[in-house]
Amino acid sequence: MVTIKVKLLSVLMVTLISCGEGMDTASSLEREDIENIWWQLTDIGMCFNIHESGDLLTYINQVHNEGKWLYEEPLTYIVDDDEYTIYENKNYIYIDFKNLSFEIEDCTLR
Repeated sequence: MVTIKVKLLSVLMVTLISCGEGMDTASSLEREDIENIWWQLTDIGMCFNIHESGDLLTYINQVHNEGKWLYEEPLTYIVDDDEYTIYENKNYIYIDFKNLSFEIEDCTLR
């Protein structure tokens, strides 16, 4: 019985370790790579721009100002009480918002 538990534990450890392989824990992205560029939520018809004016702009058929943003390390923008964190993983860029993660790419709607 002990042997089965040890083998099961070993399998679980290997699985957990392999799940983390390929994850970029240190992003090479800088503020300059993100700000003042129109980004699109992949598969969603909405773009956004963390504009140099200090405003978060969104675009769905027209530009809308979501409010002023504040910057916090690492690549986190706060608008009102909402946090938006941007990171890179396996050559894709993502934005996290309210426990949801969206892949982002250059905006093609404008």
